[in-house]
Amino acid sequence: MRAFFAAKKQARKSGPSLTVEVPGHEPVNGIHYAFVSNTSPWTYFNARAVQTNPTTSYEGGLGLFAMRSFRLATTLLVARQLLRPGSSPRSKALLRIDDAPRVRLTSSRPIGLQMDGDYIGLREHVEFVSVPDALDVLAPLQ
Repeated sequence: MRAFFAAKKQARKSGPSLTVEVPGHEPVNGIHYAFVSNTSPWTYFNARAVQTNPTTSYEGGLGLFAMRSFRLATTLLVARQLLRPGSSPRSKALLRIDDAPRVRLTSSRPIGLQMDGDYIGLREHVEFVSVPDALDVLAPLQ
């Protein structure tokens, strides 16, 4: 929560910094923060699944969940949807694309990047690419 309010304060000073590019879609400016995932659920809040892009799976493309607003009421509404089982998050402030082959995020200033829970550092651009069937898994029969 502390990090969220610090980011909100920064956004109030300088405005949203992200532009999102996805093949087949027009670039979208004015994004405050974004999550890119390759499966659902995206993460867990204790035992509760958090589903940013419920139809995203390892067999398909990437899921993009990007917010155009830092307003507390909007954020709480979307957060409630993320935690509701079977919900598909919706908001006028939400840009959500499922099954994207590639997602590119560009920032007007360096911002923090986190990947799989690890802080990667400050970045001004990052590109995520879906590579279906990149890994074969072999396991013994039970």
